[in-house]
Amino acid sequence: MATRENLIRLIVKGDPTAFHAFCNELEDADLDVSGATFRKLRLSGFDLSNFNLSATEWEECDFSSLRLDGANLADSYLHGCSFVDILANAASFEGAALEGSILKRAALTDCNFTSSEFTSNQHQDCIFSGGIFEELAWAELTFEGGSWADISDFSGELRSVHLRDVSLEDVDLSEAEVSRCFHQNCTLNRAELPENFKPRSGRRRTV
Repeated sequence: MATRENLIRLIVKGDPTAFHAFCNELEDADLDVSGATFRKLRLSGFDLSNFNLSATEWEECDFSSLRLDGANLADSYLHGCSFVDILANAASFEGAALEGSILKRAALTDCNFTSSEFTSNQHQDCIFSGGIFEELAWAELTFEGGSWADISDFSGELRSVHLRDVSLEDVDLSEAEVSRCFHQNCTLNRAELPENFKPRSGRRRTV
């Protein structure tokens, strides 16, 4: 219990040097803050690889230069957060809910998004490569730039998902239930989209 409390305290403190020094003395099994709640943190340079972050809650937190390789964020809840320069390889977002958040330059490789709920998020120059995308509930999302690649296990609901200037290669979204989705100025290379995932042409309107 003392280990868990110290990990939470060091995360809240926001000092990656002290946090990593403490983690270096731990076994992987001790990297566990599951069920903890964090609010209005500014975390830069943290490596949470192999952490058990399941069922954690993150409210209005800002993350930059964050690493999540092998992290378990199953059933986590993230609301009003921002993510800049994020690396995650083989992380689990199964059952996770991400709402009202902004992701910039996130590279998500071979991650598990099964039963995830993403709502009202903005993605800028993000990379989704490989992984599992089954039984999704994704709605009101924008993807600007970046790429999707090597994605075949894709099912669930996409509602009001907009792709602009995104490269799709070896991607099969044909089994998804789609409504009010469109793609604009995207590069499609061996990409299969549902018929009602509509292309949109013309100059983007600015306000």
